[in-house]
Formats: sequence, C-alpha cells, structure tokens
Amino acid sequence: MSKAISLAEAADLFLMAAPYSQTSKQNYEIFLTKTLASYIAAARPVDEITHGDLIRFVAYCEHDRGVSCRSLKQYTYFLRSFFRWCLRAGYIENDPAAALLTPKCVKDGSRVRGIPPAHLRKMLDYTEQTSKRNYALILFMAVTGCRVRAASELRCSNLDLQLGYARLLEKGRRWVVYEFDQLTAAALSDWLMKRPNVDHDYVWTGRGPHYEPLKHQGIRSMLTYLCQKLELPHYTPHQIRHSAGEILANHDHSELAVASALNHQSLQSARIYMPQRMAETRHLRHDIEATLYPDRVDSQLEKPRAVGRPILKIVK
Repeated sequence: MSKAISLAEAADLFLMAAPYSQTSKQNYEIFLTKTLASYIAAARPVDEITHGDLIRFVAYCEHDRGVSCRSLKQYTYFLRSFFRWCLRAGYIENDPAAALLTPKCVKDGSRVRGIPPAHLRKMLDYTEQTSKRNYALILFMAVTGCRVRAASELRCSNLDLQLGYARLLEKGRRWVVYEFDQLTAAALSDWLMKRPNVDHDYVWTGRGPHYEPLKHQGIRSMLTYLCQKLELPHYTPHQIRHSAGEILANHDHSELAVASALNHQSLQSARIYMPQRMAETRHLRHDIEATLYPDRVDSQLEKPRAVGRPILKIVK
C-alpha cells in the first residue's frame, strides 16, 4: 500500500485524476472538502476512515443537517466513487463505502412540481412591463423547458430568431436544439436590441458597469426576488422546467413527445408529469382484455371503474 495520506490530500489527487466534467468536479470538490470535511477531519488519514464513520456521517447529514433524500443518494454515490478510487490507487486496503446502502426515497406524487400557470403568467406580466431581459429569460425557459445552467450559457451565436431555435449545452455536456415560436422570438429580439454592447457573446448580461455574463446563480436570485416582490411562494428555476412538462402533459401529448421536448433521455422521466395518463392506459389494458375475452368484456369502456371492482364481465 502507498504511504498514508490525509483525506484532504486524497481529495485533491482524486479531483486531479477524475475524468469528470467541470461541473461534476465542482460538485465533488464541495462535497469532499466541505460537506465530508465538516464531519471527518480533513487531516485524518484516509486509510483510518471506517464503514461505521460513513454510516454515522450519512445519519448526521439526514438528521442533524436536514439533507434531502435525493441529496443523500448523491452523497452515497460520491462516497463510493471516491473510496473506490482510493482503493485502486493503493491509498487504502479496504473500501469503507463498498457496503454503503443507498437511501430509499418515497416520492410524494401529489406534490406540485411546476409553477402553477397563473403564477407563471403573473411573473411574465410583471417582467414584461419592468425588465425586457427577465421577461425574455423567463419566457424562453418556460417555452423550451431548458435547464437553468444551459439557459445562462446561451450565446448569441447559437441563437436563430428567424428559424426559431437555440442551441444549448445541456446536462451531460450535450448540445441540444430547442425550438420556440414567434412570441418568444419577439421577446428575445426586444431584449437583444436593448442588451448592452459588451465584449462577450452571452445573451444574458448582469448588472453594469461591466455587464458580465449572467450566471445561473444570478437567475436563481432574480427569481427569488421576483417571488418576494409579487408575494408568490418561493420557486426555483428548475420548477419552470417542470411547468413546461406539466403543461405539455395536460395538453395530452404523449410521453415520447414530452420527453423529446424536455430533452429527457428516458420516458420514465416524463411520466412524473402525467399521472392522468393512468386513465388513458386503462383503456389500452381494456382493449387487450376485450381482444382476449370478446365474450366476457364490454367492447366499450363507458365510465371509469371504481377502485377494487373487477373490470371483467362474467357472462352466464
């Protein structure tokens, strides 16, 4: 085994060696140097950290810090990746995270994910009168459903108002094309005509006098201020993306259409927006039963069945 090194040293070497995107490295760095180091001393030899230490750390995050289940799942993933690398590099003899269990999350299907259309419209009505940038930005995100980081990195050279599309660098460092219609194009055009003449190509600019590119944190701050100003609940930029999914689902578009519009890599991700799709798929199941048992099942399903009632009709 290599010479014993501290948790801080191992974290530095891991970040230098890990073949991750810049965003992923930043997430790992925050977790290893701040979150984990807030419980396990950074100077502690990495080979002295035990499985019990990690279990207690996860419990501490959950109960003392109130970390969400989703974040806890990410924490366990980070721990497994980091200590697996330490084992392969020869800094530890045994992997303390190998048997670490992933927390199970129970999703609340009744929770509203997106911003209600009435609240979103209120934001749009207000910003249309007060800020061409904020109006164009919120409308663009609502129509395309793009992620906030991708929106913040939109460049003028990747925007075509005539054809109505934007090319964005999305999650996973993948280039994605989002389409939009005339209303959004007009809002973008109004902002670009007022946009300060700066030496960078980013569509969204921050405050003067330097007008630096608007970062995703700035979009979050803008939305927080807007919610406070309009006396709305606190909403996040990602909820604008959820709003796009919910609106599409409520217009009875297919799972494939919703997944494609939001650039989801699986249909499962789109299904969170369409619990009402159960009524549609019930008819599909009914068609199968009617085909298999034409003498026992009504050809038409006239009304929804009560929960627990058999859908098969027994013919004597």
